[in-house]
Amino acid sequence: MNEVGVRLWVEEYVFDCGGHLLSQKTSPAHSWVKQVAQLWYNRFINTESEAIKDTSGSTVGQPTNTNPTRSDAAANDDAYGILAGTGVGAESSEDYALGTKIAHGIGAGQLSYGATTNTTGTITGGKRFTVSRTFTNLSGASITIQEVGLAVLQDTKYYLWIRDLTGGTAVGNGQSAAYAYRMDYTI
Repeated sequence: MNEVGVRLWVEEYVFDCGGHLLSQKTSPAHSWVKQVAQLWYNRFINTESEAIKDTSGSTVGQPTNTNPTRSDAAANDDAYGILAGTGVGAESSEDYALGTKIAHGIGAGQLSYGATTNTTGTITGGKRFTVSRTFTNLSGASITIQEVGLAVLQDTKYYLWIRDLTGGTAVGNGQSAAYAYRMDYTI
């Protein structure tokens, strides 16, 4: 009998101004937050018994069952998709937003957010789903990304699903950092 398994990884790539790879790392992601379980629970039993916090910290009811959950944010949209931040607070299942989100833009302390893309594929004995986004630093100074997360859009609300600390990744002016959450599941 085959064992069913799900593994979640966070991948990080840093590129210089010319697009040449400077560094890369892949680490296990270990910070699902409770909004994922609450949304799933409410959906599966068709209830609003679990109060859910959106990324603004507001407690909201269950989203409708008619709209899909989306992570495919457009370029320049820093409300959902993969998000970057400077917060260094410990990862917790209680997180509902990044500690300190880096805003989209080209001003001081901002990053230019590319589009979040979703891809699928196959692996031996299973499937792979990857969500990725590139952030370009056009601020004029180095920015250190301390945290990344994946927020989704459901109806008109945004919910954080995953948050991970990066260990501090410096992205110089003109450089870019790409992050991907990769889920591998075997059946």
